Amino acid sequence: MGQGATEKATTGSVEAFCGTWALLPEKSWYQFGAPAQQAKYRIKQEGKQLKIGVEWTEMDGQTFRATNYFIPDGQQYPYDNPDIADTVSASFTGERTLETTSFKNGEVLLFARRELSEDGRHMTITQSGRTPKGTTFSNISIYKKHQE
Repeated sequence: MGQGATEKATTGSVEAFCGTWALLPEKSWYQFGAPAQQAKYRIKQEGKQLKIGVEWTEMDGQTFRATNYFIPDGQQYPYDNPDIADTVSASFTGERTLETTSFKNGEVLLFARRELSEDGRHMTITQSGRTPKGTTFSNISIYKKHQE
């Protein structure tokens, strides 16, 4: 794909992904762990970066937050917390697909594919990787776009 096509796909994709997404736990499937009781997934463009914030409540009532920044150009960049990962890369692989890969010691630790439905109202996040103990897994989370 030529550079112009990449820029067009990236621009269109960013707008489609931005917003707030609510987890549909009853439609999600986890090989490792369990889907959250509830979760909000927020994507916002900040310059060249995408800010992805997640807030979730586990089944036991504990709440968590995580925020990550990605430059969706396919390059590897240092990760904010080297205890978790050394580098991360992100790229749009189509109008409705955003992929991220986290690396630790040169190996893939976590891969996530975010795919939008044709109408842009649902996002499926498929994560695969390995736990700190080396167990491989694949989890699927389904989100619905929140009307703001």
